Amino acid sequence: MMRAELKYMFRKRDGISNVKFYCTTLMTSPSRSQPGNTWSPPGDKCVKYECVKIEDQFVPVEAKITCPLFNRKDCIPGTETIAPDGCCHVCPLIPRNCNIKTNTTYITNNGCQSSKPVDITSCGGSCGTYSMYSVEANAMDHTCSCCQEMDTTQKQVQMVCPDGTTFSHSYTYVEKCGCKEIECEDRDTQQSTSKGQEPSKSSKGRKVYRRRR
Repeated sequence: MMRAELKYMFRKRDGISNVKFYCTTLMTSPSRSQPGNTWSPPGDKCVKYECVKIEDQFVPVEAKITCPLFNRKDCIPGTETIAPDGCCHVCPLIPRNCNIKTNTTYITNNGCQSSKPVDITSCGGSCGTYSMYSVEANAMDHTCSCCQEMDTTQKQVQMVCPDGTTFSHSYTYVEKCGCKEIECEDRDTQQSTSKGQEPSKSSKGRKVYRRRR
C-alpha cells in the first residue's frame, strides 16, 4: 500500500527565505498504513499543509484555519490561552446576566395619571467584576462593569387630570441593556472618603487627600 509523507526545504533567494513543500511516497504494509501527515510553517500554526492524492500523484495542499472573533474584554481575566490547534485564542467568557426588566404600571405626573397602564422598562442583573494580581504592573488589577441602558426611545402616553383635562406626556423606554466598563473605585479612596477626606489629583497624577471642613 502506498503512503505519502510531507517534506519541505528552505530556499533563500535575493536575501528572502521561503519554504517549498513536496510529497514523497513509499510502500507500507496494510497494517501500517495511515493518513497523510500535516505540517505548519515555523511561527504560523494557522496554516497547515497536507499531502492529498490527485489522480495518480500526491501534491501538497494548503489549509488555513479561520479563528472566530476574539475580544479579550469578554474573557475572565487571566484565562486567555491558545487552542490545541496552536492557532486560535480562546478563554472562558465572563458570565453576564444583564437584561431588560419590564413593569406594567400607571404613570403619574403633577397629580395627573396615564389613561392606561404602560410598560416601564429598566436594566437589571449582574456584570463581570474581577480583582486579580498583575505581574506586569506588580499591583492588583481591577475590572468593573455596570448593567445599564444601551439604547432608549421616547414614547408618548395620554395623561388625564382630576379636572378632566388631558395632555400628552413623554417618557423614556429602554430598548436594550448591556454591560459597560466603569472605573473601579480604589479601596484607599473609599476608606479616605469615609474618614471625611476628599480625593484629588496632584499635577503628577498621584492621588492626594484633603480633609473636609
